[in-house]
Amino acid sequence: MPVWTCLQPEDRCWFIHLQVVLLLPDSGPHLCVSMFSVTAGKLYILNRTIELNISACPITHFGLKYERLYLNFTSENTVFCFNGFYDPQTKGDCLMAPKGENALMAISPWNPDMKELSLPKLPTINTTMECFFVFKTTAVGITVLNYGSQAALMVEVEFGAPSVFDVLVDGNKVDTVNVSVSNGYADLSGCRSSGVLYRPGDVVSSDPATCSTVICSQTAVLQNSTSGSTERCFTS
Repeated sequence: MPVWTCLQPEDRCWFIHLQVVLLLPDSGPHLCVSMFSVTAGKLYILNRTIELNISACPITHFGLKYERLYLNFTSENTVFCFNGFYDPQTKGDCLMAPKGENALMAISPWNPDMKELSLPKLPTINTTMECFFVFKTTAVGITVLNYGSQAALMVEVEFGAPSVFDVLVDGNKVDTVNVSVSNGYADLSGCRSSGVLYRPGDVVSSDPATCSTVICSQTAVLQNSTSGSTERCFTS
């Protein structure tokens, strides 16, 4: 059955004509965990812990590219993780949202309206949008945008209720988005080296002997650079 879904970020609306796919909970006393492939052009109704194949729109979360997404409904949050189901004792790469009862999910290719809406709020994004996916729960709306080597998060809340969204890298909180009336945004770009997180523009390592430097570029890619000849290096 087709459905028209309207998302209204900052009084703008884009429509996607989607086929509904309902994922029902399995019977039995235990919570079922399974993997499901998500394709563009369909609306998925999610109401249980589930592993999703998002290879149709992979996300590079602070330097690591992910093609899986793990959805948890906990007692306090709706949690989206990229490297396994959420566990406070493990080092998860996750997005933590306020608690919701169910989630609607859809993947969309590049969309000019979404680009026009998001880029002015994300000045540190220097790459091109390729696709994005949207989650709508009973409490919030979450959009994760794929910009190739970069990525971004856009969040909105229902009825203007103040809400907090946390961004985790290796289980550590690296950003918090507070939302009340307007949308909130977070840049999910970065580089990782030897387990350390670096932001775009950061120096990762430097070797004075060779004048070589490894940096996290403005597009969140590790790059080697040199300052010139070894003679000039030693002179400086």
